[in-house]
Amino acid sequence: LFGEDLIASANDFNIDILANGQNERLNKTLFSPDLIISITGFNFANLDIKNGQLTTSAIIENLPKDIRLWADERFIYNWQQNQGKIILTQLNAFDISKQIKINGEINIDKNGFLLGDFAVKSNNIVELIAPNFPPDIQPLIFGSPASDKSYSQNIKIKNGKIFSGLMPIGELPKLL
Repeated sequence: LFGEDLIASANDFNIDILANGQNERLNKTLFSPDLIISITGFNFANLDIKNGQLTTSAIIENLPKDIRLWADERFIYNWQQNQGKIILTQLNAFDISKQIKINGEINIDKNGFLLGDFAVKSNNIVELIAPNFPPDIQPLIFGSPASDKSYSQNIKIKNGKIFSGLMPIGELPKLL
């Protein structure tokens, strides 16, 4: 808006949406596509990321086959009613010195809040984020480093709250 500062760049960005046929035999109106995203040559100076790569694969369960229904104002509600969820089978991002791996799943509970559980393992990522938190609560949020100096933590989302381990770290509004 106020200039032409380059924030991030990538050499290649690719999204593939593939029908996996998982529930098509059981339900003729819903499908659960595989979503694969890959980015190579990613550069983001503010996070000191140089020539990074990202690969993500997920399954989006119980979407309407008729894509015209995706524009319906009640799309999220209908997806929730069909027990829709996103299963993140892999998110792997890295550059020369940093790496993060995430897997888990998320859906919308009966009260309209996101409900999710993710496992996160990282190298040299916590060190970038930790200074934003008081030192005495950093272990509660990020866990303790393993012998290889990696960090592992569970991120849970329940009733509008985001938890890192046992520590609440954020809030999300109701979606429905």
